[in-house]
Order: sequence, then C-alpha cells, then structure tokens
Amino acid sequence: MLSRSRRVRLSFASKKFASDVLNQQMQPLGSHDPSVARSPSGKQQILGSIEVLWRLAEARETIHGPVRLFITSEENAPYDIVLGKGGTK
Repeated sequence: MLSRSRRVRLSFASKKFASDVLNQQMQPLGSHDPSVARSPSGKQQILGSIEVLWRLAEARETIHGPVRLFITSEENAPYDIVLGKGGTK
C-alpha cells in the first residue's frame, strides 16, 4: 500500500516490500545521505535506498519519478511505501 505523510520529509519503503515485492537490491548510502531519519514509526537508522518509477492506475500514460525510497532498520515496518514531503526528485 502506498501512503503519504506530511509528518516526514523523506520517503520510505519497508525492507520486506523492497526485496520481496519490488525485487530491488538496496543501494548503499552516499556520503551526503542521512544515516538516521524520522520514519512514519519514529526515529530509525537508514540502511540504504532504492529508486522507483510509478504511475497511477487511472493515468497509466503518466510516469512519476524517479522516487528515492529510504530503507530503515525497522523489522516488520507497518507500511509498504510512504511518500514524505520530499516526494520526488
């Protein structure tokens, strides 16, 4: 499930969703990336990130993104993907 949050600045994907559903390998953090951030569940350590393109079911011709989704250390995150205020590049 995709959701939005005005309470967080970055966008997040759960580890399980990124690997099991999107089949994406987590990329390591760069030197300017945050190592800790406020996720929808609170302050979490960031392990890496993935980038995705997406589109809405009702507007399939419009592709959005890329969106960088940060992966946290949280086990069993209560979300699949959360778009924060920073959203897209």
